[in-house]
Amino acid sequence: MRNGATLKFGGKEFHSRLIVGTGKYPDYHTMQKALEASGAELVTV
Repeated sequence: MRNGATLKFGGKEFHSRLIVGTGKYPDYHTMQKALEASGAELVTV
């Protein structure tokens, strides 16, 4: 992938290629803040 290229899954385009997991956070609030700060558009459950 070249710089600036989008990632495509199922007909959807994502500008961030970072995929973040939701496990291992001590509570929902901490997880929410970390996900927002990461800028990720894809999150695993």
